[in-house]
Amino acid sequence: MSRPTYTLQEKVAQLFLVGSDTVDLNAELESFYQYGLGGLILFRHHLQPFDTAGDLRAFLTEQRHRFAGAGLGFIGIDQEGGQVERLPHWLFPTGLLPIVFGLKNDPTFCGQVNREVARRLRWLGFNLNFTPTVDLDTAFENPIIGVRAYGSTANHVLPFARTIIDTHLSAGVLPVAKHFPGHGSGTVDSHYDLPTFDAWSEEELIPYESLIRENTLPAILAAHGLYPELARRLHADPGIPASLSNAILTGLLRQAFGFNGLIFTDDLMMGAVWGQRDPAEVALEALEAGADMLVYRRAQPEAWLAFETIVSRVQRGKLSESVIDDRLERLMKTQAALNRVPMLDYAEESFSQEACHQQALEWARTGLTELHHQFISPLPLTQATQWALVMPDRRTMRHYDPDSKHGLDLLGWCQHYGVVPVASQTYPITPAADFTAQTWAGQAINTIVFIAFNSHLNPGQVEHYERLKASHPNAKVILASCGMPHDKDVLSKPWVHIQLPSFRPAAMQAFVQWLISTPRQTDTVQSLSLPEYPH
Repeated sequence: MSRPTYTLQEKVAQLFLVGSDTVDLNAELESFYQYGLGGLILFRHHLQPFDTAGDLRAFLTEQRHRFAGAGLGFIGIDQEGGQVERLPHWLFPTGLLPIVFGLKNDPTFCGQVNREVARRLRWLGFNLNFTPTVDLDTAFENPIIGVRAYGSTANHVLPFARTIIDTHLSAGVLPVAKHFPGHGSGTVDSHYDLPTFDAWSEEELIPYESLIRENTLPAILAAHGLYPELARRLHADPGIPASLSNAILTGLLRQAFGFNGLIFTDDLMMGAVWGQRDPAEVALEALEAGADMLVYRRAQPEAWLAFETIVSRVQRGKLSESVIDDRLERLMKTQAALNRVPMLDYAEESFSQEACHQQALEWARTGLTELHHQFISPLPLTQATQWALVMPDRRTMRHYDPDSKHGLDLLGWCQHYGVVPVASQTYPITPAADFTAQTWAGQAINTIVFIAFNSHLNPGQVEHYERLKASHPNAKVILASCGMPHDKDVLSKPWVHIQLPSFRPAAMQAFVQWLISTPRQTDTVQSLSLPEYPH
């Protein structure tokens, strides 16, 4: 069967995966509708207005029908699980932080969750998910990877990468491993600035090299960052970001590793490259480096300008059309393989808020991970317990704040189960926040539940935690981490330390159920492994 004949504009449009900063996608995509588009990426603000999965599915179907020319290739999303999830909890079951799977060292459980996630994504209309994160969490102060990583070594990360790739491909959804050649050793957020990975090590390449050798890696996302040591080894320019480096994407990834899958850039509007280089040239640099798909979070005017620039370069003979054809061939081959996978059908009731919550609650109960539990336990909390609750202000947590549209928050679940704290407070998670909250000195409190969020990056949290302990020296502290488990390294020893699966509604309910449950007990150890949860 011969490949359809496309115009130059239609072919170039297939190299773009774009989104929109506004809820109204149609206004930004209007220019692309006539030519088609390689992919559409949806963010939380696009999905938040939908009350039902049926409405969302109909919307995605409508979007596919709007594109003429070469049509719409991918509909993509970042649905990693836990912190990075775009789909609202009332129409999709929320997952778990990748670090939770890593702490439990349970690839089987990871596979069970991701199989259901991938199948549901496909039913809704998505055929691309930017997961797994195969970065190695090696930098204590990394502001962007952290909970999104499965571990700190390649051997630990690889089993999770394999199962996520397999479960997604089996559902007809393209998984995209990220962030090549490794983002876990940095201390700068590439959303805002260009990181230099001075501590990068060759081990960060192992997940990619292993998966390529096994012929199981279909796509990668290239990071915006400088890698001086890697550039030195490749005799490359150390001042060129990996996402724009021919030596890294073509010389290393394609030629040395033998990778024949798709290469996506990270968002070309991120601060790491945007403003650092000519916006009209950066797409050309990425293409010439070896990228197949140019990712822009906004279609207008940035992606459209890049589109016009590439078309003009080809028309003037400054860029060979064979470069475009080469990328298009890989894209069409990948999309054809995905389309051949049969879709598992769901009843729409499976996407009701109640059904999604119950599925997420089941995962969250399994995902709760106890890291330390000192004898004698302060659990279970009861109506008679004099306890205080300190937690992050969800309004300052950009990943979790949208959840407030539907469902109970943590205090709501406490009230639901009849264990209301005698005192409670929230704190902002911004590092520069002024922690002036009271410590309830003089009030009778025998248990403090302190929910920490990356306190190793937030001195204010540490100071407030220590003030609380000093004000209530006889109180037993239950420390719950809803970010990285590094809280144990900067906060003085709690009585109990537990890793939460996320800070989403189902995880909050599972946590409250755990707080009111009686732990199993051996001679000296009390354990999270409960035979039953209360309902």
